[in-house]
Amino acid sequence: MWKLDGGQWRMHRVLSYDTARYPTLRHPLALPLSPSTLAAYAGRYRSSRIGDILVSVEGDHLKLKAGSFAATLHPETRTRFFAVERDIRFEFESNVDGEVQALAVYENGAVSERASRAGSD
Repeated sequence: MWKLDGGQWRMHRVLSYDTARYPTLRHPLALPLSPSTLAAYAGRYRSSRIGDILVSVEGDHLKLKAGSFAATLHPETRTRFFAVERDIRFEFESNVDGEVQALAVYENGAVSERASRAGSD
């Protein structure tokens, strides 16, 4: 509730109804992938909205950086990865020859962004 105090509105009291704990993220089991499979996904991807997205191999998983956002990606299938930090998924898309061409970002089950491969780093 807001209260006019000395000519300024100030928060007087906070009321909250029907609140519940925010559910914690439940991650699927990570699927072990070979170092060569992980390395095939490493590189630079470019999105018109986000800009450059860098993907690198870090041990048995991938690390993604896009501007100030960083995510640890673990494989749930051979091409689909989940982020540890947020409830988002990343799918690597390949052409008919098996070369990785794009990275799709899924939020709430729908593609929210698609980035084209710009090169390997």
